[in-house]
Amino acid sequence: MTTLSRLLIAPLLSMALMTTASAQEQPSPYSCKGQPGFDGFDFWLGEWDVRESTTGTLAGTNRIVKEEAGCIVMEYWTSTQGVTGRSMNIYNPLDDSWTQTWMSANGTLIVLTGKATPQGMEMEGPITYYGLGVSTTLRGTWTHSEDGSVRQSFEQLNPETNKWEPWFNGTYRKRQMGAR
Repeated sequence: MTTLSRLLIAPLLSMALMTTASAQEQPSPYSCKGQPGFDGFDFWLGEWDVRESTTGTLAGTNRIVKEEAGCIVMEYWTSTQGVTGRSMNIYNPLDDSWTQTWMSANGTLIVLTGKATPQGMEMEGPITYYGLGVSTTLRGTWTHSEDGSVRQSFEQLNPETNKWEPWFNGTYRKRQMGAR
């Protein structure tokens, strides 16, 4: 190695070592755990059996977990017919709102926004059925009960009548260990 090469490489090597050392000294990443507002959907966390509220028929199972240092509430749905769907629920502390983005394996996209309430959560936004080429408005509520169950109720706006119609009403109950 020539003297010139050593003179050029030595400062670069020193800078690389200093950068690595300072990166290691940085505080841990921001965590949403314990931050105000990020607990607005905590009542929905868990492993659930979901039944149609009126008939009691099992509609599917749902797993709701916090991810990314408590900043995201993720939903992992599987219907009794095997159709899956996922939602990502994010709290925005700047305007105290929640956004849910849902996508299912059957081509349904839902993007809802809303707020936590003392009873649970209320959201509204567009629902798009890619396979049908149709989009309308959906509104939903999640209501937690003293017995630990959660009621999820959705209504869809009928664009022809401009009236709200039931879309899904489910009751969430914690799954029993070993239940299928």
